[in-house]
Amino acid sequence: MLEKVFCSLGWLPHSHQRNAWQALEQGKSIILRAPTGSGKTEAVFLPFVTFADNSLPPRMLYALPLRSLANQVVERMRGHADKLGRRDWRIRLQHGQAPESVLFASDVVVCTIDQLVTSYACTPLTLPLRHGNIPAGAVMSSFVVFDEVHLFDPERALQAMRLICERLHRLGLPFALLSATLPDSVLSFWEMEFGCKPIDACDDPIQRDVRIEF
Repeated sequence: MLEKVFCSLGWLPHSHQRNAWQALEQGKSIILRAPTGSGKTEAVFLPFVTFADNSLPPRMLYALPLRSLANQVVERMRGHADKLGRRDWRIRLQHGQAPESVLFASDVVVCTIDQLVTSYACTPLTLPLRHGNIPAGAVMSSFVVFDEVHLFDPERALQAMRLICERLHRLGLPFALLSATLPDSVLSFWEMEFGCKPIDACDDPIQRDVRIEF
């Protein structure tokens, strides 16, 4: 199945993508350290497409520190979904300039970290407070992915991320942390505290041109 899904996009999976696939197939949380451009997004998005509503929750919330990054990621996901025949999927942006899914009701919502944190706190930036419980419930029933976590504000975003992950862990819901640069101590902490499967691709050779020609 893994080979089929990746090959349908035109390339072979890297070892860290294989390891992420296997862990998520088992419903485990992961913390992935891999270089920029090595396919971290695909390492979680493609398993989600395959296992949503089985080993993974039926909705993905994908949080990034910057709007520009969110814009790039949502276009990649839409392109992948189209090639995989999932044109019925609703893949939406959610940030100040593109409030496309204020209730987090789409199949995949790519948002900024501030949108996710304030929604979890029942104080969403793009909704009246009387509706704040709706996106908060969505956060606690989704497969939540935090990408580029090394760019998160350490006093606010990182602390909020830890709290959200702690609650998801208590509910038995898997989540994913992605970064190009994390200390070994961070990987060890998340493994011990929250049972995350640490996946490290930084020491492996990444061949970005291993594509399949049709």
